[in-house]
Amino acid sequence: MTETATSVEERTFSTVQPGDLTSKLVECREKAGLDIEQAAEELHLSTHILRALEAEDFAHLPEPPYVRGYLRGYSKLTDVDAKELIRTYEALRGAKPDEIAHHFAPARPLNKVAQPAISTSTLKFIGFGALVLLLGLFSTIPGVRDWANHTWSSFSAQTNPPDVPRPPSAMEAYVAQKAAMEQEKDKAAAQEAQQQAAAKIATDASAAATATAEPVPASSTQDTAATAATTVDTTAVTPETPAPPPTTTSAPAAAPATTTPPATAADAAAATIPDPGVAASNTAATAAAADAAATALAPGEISIKMEFAQEVWMQIKGDDKKTLFESLNTAGNIKEFKATPPLNVKIGNAPGVKIFVNGQPFDLAPHTKGSVARFRVE
Repeated sequence: MTETATSVEERTFSTVQPGDLTSKLVECREKAGLDIEQAAEELHLSTHILRALEAEDFAHLPEPPYVRGYLRGYSKLTDVDAKELIRTYEALRGAKPDEIAHHFAPARPLNKVAQPAISTSTLKFIGFGALVLLLGLFSTIPGVRDWANHTWSSFSAQTNPPDVPRPPSAMEAYVAQKAAMEQEKDKAAAQEAQQQAAAKIATDASAAATATAEPVPASSTQDTAATAATTVDTTAVTPETPAPPPTTTSAPAAAPATTTPPATAADAAAATIPDPGVAASNTAATAAAADAAATALAPGEISIKMEFAQEVWMQIKGDDKKTLFESLNTAGNIKEFKATPPLNVKIGNAPGVKIFVNGQPFDLAPHTKGSVARFRVE
Protein backbone atom coordinates (compact mmCIF):
# COMPACT_ATOMS: atom_id res chain seq x y z
CA MET A 1 0.00 0.00 0.00
CA THR A 2 2.84 2.37 0.91
CA GLU A 3 4.74 1.58 -2.26
CA THR A 4 1.66 2.22 -4.40
CA ALA A 5 1.07 5.64 -2.72
CA THR A 6 4.72 6.52 -3.20
CA SER A 7 4.61 5.65 -6.90
CA VAL A 8 1.49 7.80 -7.32
CA GLU A 9 3.26 10.73 -5.64
CA GLU A 10 6.31 10.25 -7.88
CA ARG A 11 4.12 10.32 -10.99
CA THR A 12 2.40 13.47 -9.68
CA PHE A 13 5.77 15.11 -9.09
CA SER A 14 6.96 14.22 -12.54
CA THR A 15 3.95 15.93 -14.15
CA VAL A 16 4.39 19.24 -12.28
CA GLN A 17 6.00 21.90 -14.47
CA PRO A 18 7.25 25.42 -13.67
CA GLY A 19 4.40 27.85 -13.93
CA ASP A 20 1.74 25.44 -12.64
CA LEU A 21 1.66 27.05 -9.20
CA THR A 22 1.50 30.52 -10.77
CA SER A 23 -1.50 29.63 -12.91
CA LYS A 24 -3.35 28.03 -9.98
CA LEU A 25 -2.75 30.97 -7.63
CA VAL A 26 -3.72 33.56 -10.23
CA GLU A 27 -6.85 31.56 -11.03
CA CYS A 28 -7.81 31.50 -7.31
CA ARG A 29 -7.28 35.24 -6.96
CA GLU A 30 -9.13 36.16 -10.17
CA LYS A 31 -12.10 33.93 -9.28
CA ALA A 32 -12.36 35.89 -6.04
CA GLY A 33 -12.35 39.12 -8.07
CA LEU A 34 -9.27 40.56 -6.32
CA ASP A 35 -6.09 42.20 -7.50
CA ILE A 36 -2.71 41.88 -5.77
CA GLU A 37 -3.35 44.75 -3.33
CA GLN A 38 -6.84 43.56 -2.43
CA ALA A 39 -5.67 39.96 -1.97
CA ALA A 40 -2.82 41.15 0.27
CA GLU A 41 -5.30 43.09 2.39
CA GLU A 42 -7.65 40.09 2.54
CA LEU A 43 -4.86 37.64 3.54
CA HIS A 44 -3.10 40.18 5.83
CA LEU A 45 0.16 39.76 3.90
CA SER A 46 2.48 42.16 2.09
CA THR A 47 2.21 42.54 -1.67
CA HIS A 48 5.83 41.55 -2.32
CA ILE A 49 5.22 38.15 -0.67
CA LEU A 50 2.19 37.53 -2.91
CA ARG A 51 4.12 38.62 -6.00
CA ALA A 52 7.02 36.30 -5.12
CA LEU A 53 4.58 33.45 -4.44
CA GLU A 54 2.75 33.88 -7.77
CA ALA A 55 6.07 34.25 -9.61
CA GLU A 56 7.38 31.03 -7.94
CA ASP A 57 10.31 33.06 -6.60
CA PHE A 58 10.99 30.78 -3.64
CA ALA A 59 14.32 32.48 -2.83
CA HIS A 60 12.45 35.55 -1.56
CA LEU A 61 9.95 33.57 0.50
CA PRO A 62 10.28 32.41 4.12
CA GLU A 63 10.55 28.82 5.33
CA PRO A 64 8.24 26.15 3.80
CA PRO A 65 5.93 25.93 6.85
CA TYR A 66 5.07 29.61 6.41
CA VAL A 67 4.57 29.20 2.66
CA ARG A 68 2.18 26.31 3.26
CA GLY A 69 0.15 28.62 5.49
CA TYR A 70 0.06 31.24 2.73
CA LEU A 71 -1.19 28.60 0.26
CA ARG A 72 -3.94 27.52 2.66
CA GLY A 73 -5.05 31.16 2.87
CA TYR A 74 -5.08 31.37 -0.96
CA SER A 75 -7.27 28.26 -1.14
CA LYS A 76 -9.88 29.87 1.12
CA LEU A 77 -10.44 32.71 -1.35
CA THR A 78 -12.43 30.39 -3.67
CA ASP A 79 -12.71 27.15 -1.61
CA VAL A 80 -9.96 25.35 -3.55
CA ASP A 81 -8.31 22.22 -2.14
CA ALA A 82 -5.19 23.42 -0.30
CA LYS A 83 -3.48 20.02 -0.65
CA GLU A 84 -3.19 20.42 -4.40
CA LEU A 85 -1.50 23.82 -4.06
CA ILE A 86 0.90 22.52 -1.40
CA ARG A 87 1.82 19.44 -3.47
CA THR A 88 2.57 21.66 -6.46
CA TYR A 89 4.71 23.96 -4.31
CA GLU A 90 6.67 21.07 -2.75
CA ALA A 91 7.30 19.51 -6.17
CA LEU A 92 8.59 22.81 -7.58
CA ARG A 93 10.90 23.49 -4.63
CA GLY A 94 12.43 19.99 -5.00
CA ALA A 95 11.00 18.16 -2.00
CA LYS A 96 10.88 14.35 -2.02
CA PRO A 97 7.56 12.50 -2.37
CA ASP A 98 7.94 10.79 0.99
CA GLU A 99 8.30 14.21 2.68
CA ILE A 100 5.02 15.33 1.07
CA ALA A 101 3.34 12.13 2.19
CA HIS A 102 4.60 12.83 5.72
CA HIS A 103 2.88 16.25 5.72
CA PHE A 104 -0.51 14.75 4.83
CA ALA A 105 -0.14 11.44 6.69
CA PRO A 106 -2.36 10.79 9.74
CA ALA A 107 -0.84 11.52 13.13
CA ARG A 108 -1.28 7.92 14.38
CA PRO A 109 -1.23 4.45 12.78
CA LEU A 110 -4.53 3.34 11.33
CA ASN A 111 -4.36 -0.09 13.05
CA LYS A 112 -4.12 1.43 16.55
CA VAL A 113 -6.79 3.27 18.43
CA ALA A 114 -5.32 5.88 20.77
CA GLN A 115 -6.97 6.35 24.10
CA PRO A 116 -8.44 9.84 24.34
CA ALA A 117 -6.76 11.90 27.03
CA ILE A 118 -8.83 13.92 29.46
CA SER A 119 -8.34 17.56 28.66
CA THR A 120 -7.94 20.33 31.23
CA SER A 121 -11.31 21.86 30.34
CA THR A 122 -13.01 18.49 30.98
CA LEU A 123 -11.35 18.25 34.39
CA LYS A 124 -12.51 21.77 35.24
CA PHE A 125 -16.05 20.96 34.16
CA ILE A 126 -16.09 17.81 36.31
CA GLY A 127 -14.76 19.73 39.30
CA PHE A 128 -17.36 22.47 38.85
CA GLY A 129 -20.15 19.88 38.63
CA ALA A 130 -18.91 18.19 41.81
CA LEU A 131 -18.84 21.55 43.62
CA VAL A 132 -22.40 22.35 42.53
CA LEU A 133 -23.57 18.92 43.64
CA LEU A 134 -21.88 19.35 47.02
CA LEU A 135 -23.49 22.75 47.54
CA GLY A 136 -26.85 21.28 46.60
CA LEU A 137 -26.44 18.57 49.22
CA PHE A 138 -25.50 21.10 51.88
CA SER A 139 -28.50 23.27 50.98
CA THR A 140 -30.84 20.43 52.00
CA ILE A 141 -29.68 20.79 55.63
CA PRO A 142 -32.09 23.24 57.39
CA GLY A 143 -29.43 24.98 59.46
CA VAL A 144 -27.13 25.53 56.50
CA ARG A 145 -30.02 26.78 54.33
CA ASP A 146 -31.12 29.36 56.97
CA TRP A 147 -27.54 30.55 57.41
CA ALA A 148 -27.07 30.96 53.63
CA ASN A 149 -30.34 32.93 53.29
CA HIS A 150 -29.44 35.24 56.16
CA THR A 151 -25.90 35.84 54.79
CA TRP A 152 -27.20 36.55 51.31
CA SER A 153 -29.86 38.98 52.59
CA SER A 154 -27.35 40.94 54.67
CA PHE A 155 -24.90 41.09 51.77
CA SER A 156 -27.61 42.36 49.40
CA ALA A 157 -28.69 45.02 51.88
CA GLN A 158 -25.10 46.30 52.22
CA THR A 159 -24.30 46.38 48.50
CA ASN A 160 -27.65 47.81 47.28
CA PRO A 161 -29.30 49.96 49.99
CA PRO A 162 -32.98 50.54 49.17
CA ASP A 163 -32.80 54.33 49.67
CA VAL A 164 -29.77 54.87 47.41
CA PRO A 165 -30.59 54.92 43.67
CA ARG A 166 -28.40 52.88 41.40
CA PRO A 167 -26.04 55.11 39.37
CA PRO A 168 -26.47 54.89 35.60
CA SER A 169 -24.11 52.66 33.71
CA ALA A 170 -21.61 54.00 31.19
CA MET A 171 -23.76 52.82 28.29
CA GLU A 172 -26.90 54.48 29.71
CA ALA A 173 -24.99 57.72 30.26
CA TYR A 174 -23.66 57.60 26.69
CA VAL A 175 -27.12 56.98 25.25
CA ALA A 176 -28.60 59.84 27.28
CA GLN A 177 -25.80 62.20 26.24
CA LYS A 178 -26.20 61.25 22.58
CA ALA A 179 -29.97 61.81 22.75
CA ALA A 180 -29.44 65.24 24.32
CA MET A 181 -26.93 66.17 21.61
CA GLU A 182 -29.37 65.08 18.90
CA GLN A 183 -32.14 67.20 20.47
CA GLU A 184 -29.84 70.23 20.65
CA LYS A 185 -28.82 69.71 17.03
CA ASP A 186 -32.46 69.43 15.89
CA LYS A 187 -33.40 72.55 17.88
CA ALA A 188 -30.52 74.56 16.39
CA ALA A 189 -31.43 73.39 12.87
CA ALA A 190 -35.10 74.39 13.42
CA GLN A 191 -34.11 77.84 14.72
CA GLU A 192 -31.77 78.39 11.78
CA ALA A 193 -34.51 77.35 9.34
CA GLN A 194 -36.98 79.76 10.97
CA GLN A 195 -34.46 82.63 10.81
CA GLN A 196 -33.74 81.93 7.14
CA ALA A 197 -37.47 81.78 6.36
CA ALA A 198 -38.12 85.09 8.18
CA ALA A 199 -35.21 86.79 6.40
CA LYS A 200 -36.43 85.46 3.04
CA ILE A 201 -39.99 86.69 3.66
CA ALA A 202 -38.69 90.15 4.61
CA THR A 203 -36.48 90.30 1.50
CA ASP A 204 -39.33 89.21 -0.78
CA ALA A 205 -41.71 91.75 0.83
CA SER A 206 -39.28 94.65 0.34
CA ALA A 207 -38.64 93.64 -3.27
CA ALA A 208 -42.38 93.43 -3.96
CA ALA A 209 -43.00 96.84 -2.34
CA THR A 210 -40.28 98.44 -4.46
CA ALA A 211 -41.63 96.89 -7.65
CA THR A 212 -45.30 97.90 -7.04
CA ALA A 213 -44.71 101.48 -5.71
CA GLU A 214 -46.18 104.16 -8.12
CA PRO A 215 -44.88 107.79 -8.42
CA VAL A 216 -47.19 110.82 -8.25
CA PRO A 217 -48.79 111.32 -11.72
CA ALA A 218 -47.25 114.21 -13.66
CA SER A 219 -50.72 115.17 -15.05
CA SER A 220 -51.79 116.43 -11.58
CA THR A 221 -48.88 118.88 -11.49
CA GLN A 222 -49.66 120.07 -15.01
CA ASP A 223 -53.36 120.60 -14.14
CA THR A 224 -52.34 122.60 -11.05
CA ALA A 225 -50.05 124.85 -13.11
CA ALA A 226 -52.77 125.39 -15.76
CA THR A 227 -55.30 126.37 -13.10
CA ALA A 228 -52.88 128.85 -11.57
CA ALA A 229 -52.16 130.40 -14.98
CA THR A 230 -55.92 130.79 -15.71
CA THR A 231 -56.41 132.56 -12.39
CA VAL A 232 -53.58 134.99 -13.10
CA ASP A 233 -54.95 135.79 -16.58
CA THR A 234 -58.43 136.51 -15.22
CA THR A 235 -57.04 138.97 -12.68
CA ALA A 236 -55.09 140.82 -15.36
CA VAL A 237 -58.17 141.32 -17.67
CA THR A 238 -60.48 142.67 -14.92
CA PRO A 239 -58.35 145.02 -12.80
CA GLU A 240 -61.41 146.81 -11.37
CA THR A 241 -62.54 143.62 -9.67
CA PRO A 242 -60.89 143.22 -6.31
CA ALA A 243 -58.46 140.43 -6.15
CA PRO A 244 -59.81 137.39 -4.34
CA PRO A 245 -58.21 136.38 -1.10
CA PRO A 246 -55.12 134.23 -1.33
CA THR A 247 -56.99 131.28 0.10
CA THR A 248 -59.52 131.39 -2.79
CA THR A 249 -56.88 131.18 -5.56
CA SER A 250 -54.70 128.58 -3.79
CA ALA A 251 -57.59 126.22 -3.01
CA PRO A 252 -57.94 124.72 -6.55
CA ALA A 253 -54.16 124.25 -6.84
CA ALA A 254 -53.88 122.59 -3.42
CA ALA A 255 -56.72 120.09 -4.06
CA PRO A 256 -54.72 117.66 -6.27
CA ALA A 257 -51.75 117.88 -3.88
CA THR A 258 -53.91 116.84 -0.89
CA THR A 259 -55.48 113.88 -2.70
CA THR A 260 -52.30 112.29 -4.13
CA PRO A 261 -50.31 111.38 -0.91
CA PRO A 262 -53.10 109.27 0.66
CA ALA A 263 -53.41 107.22 -2.54
CA THR A 264 -49.62 106.67 -2.64
CA ALA A 265 -49.51 105.65 1.03
CA ALA A 266 -52.29 103.12 0.47
CA ASP A 267 -50.45 101.65 -2.47
CA ALA A 268 -47.27 101.39 -0.41
CA ALA A 269 -49.17 99.72 2.45
CA ALA A 270 -50.72 97.22 0.02
CA ALA A 271 -47.32 96.56 -1.51
CA THR A 272 -45.89 95.44 1.86
CA ILE A 273 -48.14 92.36 1.75
CA PRO A 274 -46.07 89.75 -0.16
CA ASP A 275 -47.64 88.37 -3.32
CA PRO A 276 -47.69 84.52 -3.12
CA GLY A 277 -46.70 84.17 -6.78
CA VAL A 278 -43.75 86.57 -6.41
CA ALA A 279 -42.62 84.90 -3.18
CA ALA A 280 -42.82 81.42 -4.77
CA SER A 281 -40.84 82.54 -7.82
CA ASN A 282 -38.21 84.19 -5.61
CA THR A 283 -38.01 81.02 -3.48
CA ALA A 284 -37.54 78.83 -6.57
CA ALA A 285 -34.87 81.18 -7.94
CA THR A 286 -33.03 81.21 -4.60
CA ALA A 287 -33.18 77.39 -4.36
CA ALA A 288 -31.90 77.03 -7.93
CA ALA A 289 -29.04 79.43 -7.19
CA ALA A 290 -28.18 77.45 -4.02
CA ASP A 291 -28.20 74.15 -5.95
CA ALA A 292 -25.98 75.63 -8.66
CA ALA A 293 -23.51 76.90 -6.04
CA ALA A 294 -23.53 73.51 -4.26
CA THR A 295 -22.90 71.57 -7.46
CA ALA A 296 -20.13 73.85 -8.68
CA LEU A 297 -17.07 71.67 -9.08
CA ALA A 298 -13.45 72.52 -9.62
CA PRO A 299 -11.79 71.15 -12.79
CA GLY A 300 -11.27 67.40 -12.41
CA GLU A 301 -13.45 67.07 -9.28
CA ILE A 302 -16.52 64.84 -8.87
CA SER A 303 -19.39 64.99 -6.40
CA ILE A 304 -20.25 61.84 -4.39
CA LYS A 305 -23.50 61.66 -2.39
CA MET A 306 -24.29 58.76 -0.03
CA GLU A 307 -27.75 57.98 1.42
CA PHE A 308 -27.60 55.36 4.19
CA ALA A 309 -30.71 53.22 4.78
CA GLN A 310 -28.91 50.84 7.17
CA GLU A 311 -25.75 50.82 9.27
CA VAL A 312 -22.91 50.77 6.73
CA TRP A 313 -19.11 50.88 7.05
CA MET A 314 -17.47 52.74 4.18
CA GLN A 315 -13.87 53.56 3.18
CA ILE A 316 -12.66 55.75 0.28
CA LYS A 317 -8.96 56.05 -0.58
CA GLY A 318 -7.18 58.10 -3.17
CA ASP A 319 -4.78 56.73 -5.77
CA ASP A 320 -1.91 57.45 -3.32
CA LYS A 321 -3.48 55.06 -0.73
CA LYS A 322 -4.40 58.05 1.43
CA THR A 323 -7.72 57.61 3.25
CA LEU A 324 -10.16 60.37 2.23
CA PHE A 325 -13.25 59.04 4.02
CA GLU A 326 -13.74 56.22 6.54
CA SER A 327 -16.72 55.95 8.86
CA LEU A 328 -19.41 53.68 10.34
CA ASN A 329 -22.60 55.40 9.21
CA THR A 330 -25.99 54.96 10.85
CA ALA A 331 -29.32 54.58 9.08
CA GLY A 332 -30.91 57.82 7.86
CA ASN A 333 -27.66 59.77 7.38
CA ILE A 334 -26.85 61.59 4.13
CA LYS A 335 -23.27 62.59 3.37
CA GLU A 336 -21.80 64.38 0.36
CA PHE A 337 -18.27 65.47 -0.52
CA LYS A 338 -16.09 66.37 -3.48
CA ALA A 339 -12.88 64.63 -4.49
CA THR A 340 -10.53 64.21 -7.41
CA PRO A 341 -10.48 60.70 -9.00
CA PRO A 342 -9.23 58.05 -9.24
CA LEU A 343 -10.81 56.74 -6.00
CA ASN A 344 -10.77 53.22 -4.47
CA VAL A 345 -14.03 52.47 -2.60
CA LYS A 346 -14.77 49.62 -0.16
CA ILE A 347 -18.24 49.22 1.39
CA GLY A 348 -19.47 46.81 4.06
CA ASN A 349 -23.21 45.99 3.92
CA ALA A 350 -23.44 47.45 0.42
CA PRO A 351 -27.24 46.93 0.06
CA GLY A 352 -27.78 49.49 2.82
CA VAL A 353 -26.45 52.55 0.91
CA LYS A 354 -27.29 54.42 -2.29
CA ILE A 355 -24.47 56.28 -4.07
CA PHE A 356 -24.84 59.15 -6.54
CA VAL A 357 -21.83 60.30 -8.62
CA ASN A 358 -22.33 63.81 -10.05
CA GLY A 359 -26.05 63.44 -9.32
CA GLN A 360 -26.40 60.13 -11.21
CA PRO A 361 -27.16 56.80 -9.39
CA PHE A 362 -24.21 54.40 -9.23
CA ASP A 363 -25.04 50.68 -9.57
CA LEU A 364 -23.23 48.65 -6.88
CA ALA A 365 -24.53 45.22 -7.97
CA PRO A 366 -21.71 44.40 -10.46
CA HIS A 367 -19.10 45.25 -7.81
CA THR A 368 -20.71 43.43 -4.83
CA LYS A 369 -19.63 40.02 -3.56
CA GLY A 370 -21.73 38.83 -0.65
CA SER A 371 -22.37 42.06 1.24
CA VAL A 372 -19.01 43.73 0.46
CA ALA A 373 -18.57 46.01 -2.55
CA ARG A 374 -15.23 47.06 -4.01
CA PHE A 375 -14.86 49.35 -7.02
CA ARG A 376 -12.74 52.12 -8.49
CA VAL A 377 -14.01 55.50 -9.67
CA GLU A 378 -11.93 56.89 -12.53
